[in-house]
Amino acid sequence: MRHFFAKMYHFLVLCLALLGLVALQVGYAQTSEEEEELNNEFTYGINFHTNGGFIGGFNFKYAKKLTANRWATWGVELVGVKHPQEQRVTYLYSPFILNKQNYLYSLRLLYGRDIVLFHKAPEEGAKVSLCSAGGLTLGIVKPYYIQYYPRNTNIPQSVPYNPSIHSQGQIGGAGGVFEGISESKIVPGIYLKTGLAFEFGTFRNTISGFEAGLNFEAFSQKIIILPTNPNYNVFTAAYLMFFFGTRR
Repeated sequence: MRHFFAKMYHFLVLCLALLGLVALQVGYAQTSEEEEELNNEFTYGINFHTNGGFIGGFNFKYAKKLTANRWATWGVELVGVKHPQEQRVTYLYSPFILNKQNYLYSLRLLYGRDIVLFHKAPEEGAKVSLCSAGGLTLGIVKPYYIQYYPRNTNIPQSVPYNPSIHSQGQIGGAGGVFEGISESKIVPGIYLKTGLAFEFGTFRNTISGFEAGLNFEAFSQKIIILPTNPNYNVFTAAYLMFFFGTRR
């Protein structure tokens, strides 16, 4: 799985570079077209990234037009971040992640710029934009709970997983997603991303499309996700986001 994510990461880097070259070649030739009088956008999206799960997280973004080709943006993202060496196993009843001690969720508060490289014709074609943003990230570190069966009992206990004291053969599965949320710790950091957005909306006031790019996130301290493996305070990833929204 780790090799798959590494290949995906390098593939997206290559695709982003090639798409950027294509957009720069064709983009500014289109900027002389008459601009529509729509100055605000609101979008929401589903995020997939190379150090996340099946669905990496969610994104909300507001954009305000500055010029015909430039938009100021404000955004909020909430994503889950996984350790690259996580391993899902099953010993008794249901799967759990071996040696996992904490979840990491990132709440990102972003400000950035979108630069339109290619304007789409009314109700057809694609709009291509270079998107960059950065800001504060709050790492929410939540204990990973398991269903643990003490010796000589068939009644599980929901406890924070500690690989040094919990025998793997007595783990019945993972605990609830929200268990331990009151025990979460906040670790601040910074976040940067850049990518290309492709909008294919066919109607004047609606938005749909996808954004692909790279991101960088650094926390003020190491985040202990798997205590038996190396842990980090810096995370990088390739991401893909599908977005929808409105323009007015």
